[in-house]
Amino acid sequence: MSIDQYRNKIISGDALTVLRQLPDESVHCVITSPPYWGLRKYEGKEQDQVWGGSKDCEHDFCVSTPPRRERHESDVKNPESKQATNLGANIELSDTAFCDRCAAWRGQLGLEPTPDLYVQHLVEVFREVKRVLRSDGALWLNMGDSYVADSYVREKGEQAFQSGEETRQQGWLAENRSESGKRRKNLSWTSDSGLKRKDLVGIPWRVAFALQADGWYLRSDIIWSKLNPMPESVQDRPTKSHEYVFLLAKSPQYFYDADAIREPSICADPESASYRKHGKSDSRSKHLGIEGVKPAFGNQGFWKPSSSGRNKRSVWTIPTQPYAGAHFAVFPEALVEPMVKAGTSEKGCCVKCGAPWEKIVKIDQIRHRKPWKDTKHPNGRNTEQLASWAAQYGSTTKVTTPIGWEPTCNCNTDTKPCIVLDPFVGSGTTCLVAAKLNRDWIGIDVSEKYCAMARERLAPYATKLEAFAS
Repeated sequence: MSIDQYRNKIISGDALTVLRQLPDESVHCVITSPPYWGLRKYEGKEQDQVWGGSKDCEHDFCVSTPPRRERHESDVKNPESKQATNLGANIELSDTAFCDRCAAWRGQLGLEPTPDLYVQHLVEVFREVKRVLRSDGALWLNMGDSYVADSYVREKGEQAFQSGEETRQQGWLAENRSESGKRRKNLSWTSDSGLKRKDLVGIPWRVAFALQADGWYLRSDIIWSKLNPMPESVQDRPTKSHEYVFLLAKSPQYFYDADAIREPSICADPESASYRKHGKSDSRSKHLGIEGVKPAFGNQGFWKPSSSGRNKRSVWTIPTQPYAGAHFAVFPEALVEPMVKAGTSEKGCCVKCGAPWEKIVKIDQIRHRKPWKDTKHPNGRNTEQLASWAAQYGSTTKVTTPIGWEPTCNCNTDTKPCIVLDPFVGSGTTCLVAAKLNRDWIGIDVSEKYCAMARERLAPYATKLEAFAS
């Protein structure tokens, strides 16, 4: 089985099933955003999956429709219960079910009745992702959070669940069977995780820690700061304007091209062009929070920026990007672009073994010597001593210059594009950005509607992709 038969294709099917068809250690980078927990129900019964339980079981699924308590007068005044990101605001659990015999669960990923079950299913999916990912590859995982809404707080279901004397799943089954094993009660399978009405669930970190415990290296948490977040009519908390992107790796050593995503340096030398651009004279400095910024002690007046830029920071300020015809959770291309650039080699990979080529970088250390110019230090320090330090040590700027590429293997062959995989491709933004950056890609989605949308967006790159394959 070769990965080449999957290159540059959008595959319709659930992620877990399709991933199991891909060969081991075959993709270079994974960039994805799974369905958020409790946010919405996607159209189409084909999106229902069977999770857990026994493979040999002839499942007997019982539908569990949790009772809805009467709305309290205070709920009407509470906009928290009306937000689209709240569990229970947009979903019905009537289409999810557990098997009477083996406790398998049937439903869409993201509609699990508990956060623990949702996390468990994601761990199962990303265990297959880890098998498919090369040992030098990385995973970029975007996760959103949600709040507990009133429809999730169902005391009767909680009591029934906790009264089970066996395991938690068996306890739920015991409470929902009659003596004949056929009668069902309308009770929800809730957890004792301590979640309360209006609680922030903390889904991103629950998932990140679970993946870490499953063997992934959790390398970075990136804040995606949205300039145009979804409006929220809340009065007792700040409006949510960020999501998380986690960088995870399969091994302690992995491919990461830091030079491909460097940021412009921001300098505190009033005489430098960088300071004039990003400092007091630029209104943008107020937004960046650097107006009147001063350097570290001892560097006043002679700190110079690096012409090669600075290392990428962990807060990415990127507006959301609408796409006509797509579901509203579409990736902004500007968010995906640095992930593709840093996670895959621009030069490509070895045709024979798939090892990525690495950038050869020349590093120069430039020393700046500039005497202290102030006659009186504002903090009352000895300006003569500071001037002496400046003349003796100055400051050093590290300048990196890419000068070429080299293989990370000894195959001595040509190169081909690296592969970017998105197992929850949606409208296809990840694959679109990969195609624009001359990478190969594989997209998977359970919805044929979204697969068709992704193929349509990628149609203009069909000629280029055929050239890559030849």
